[in-house]
Amino acid sequence: MNITKLIQSWIKDLVNMTRKLLATSAGKPKPHDLVAAADSARLNWQQAWREFDQVGGNYTDYVIFKINSAERYYMLLLKQARQEGIGAWPAVTVEVIADPSNTHP
Repeated sequence: MNITKLIQSWIKDLVNMTRKLLATSAGKPKPHDLVAAADSARLNWQQAWREFDQVGGNYTDYVIFKINSAERYYMLLLKQARQEGIGAWPAVTVEVIADPSNTHP
């Protein structure tokens, strides 16, 4: 299989994954779907890096393309989650109390 066909196959898979993510009843992914998709994308990105360590010869360009596209997809999902207010930790509010006795000369 040549590199062009591998890249085309990878792009097709990426497009299909994106369509599945965005195809919900309300037009927006549910939060747990988005988290699962982001986790899956992160694992795919890590797998692409492991492949880079293993591959050589003619497939190097393909694996580099795969790493870059997996990273972009992961970053896209993280950006979407951030816009929807989904995070790994609950929001923390910090209250600053001014202490008048704590003055510096």
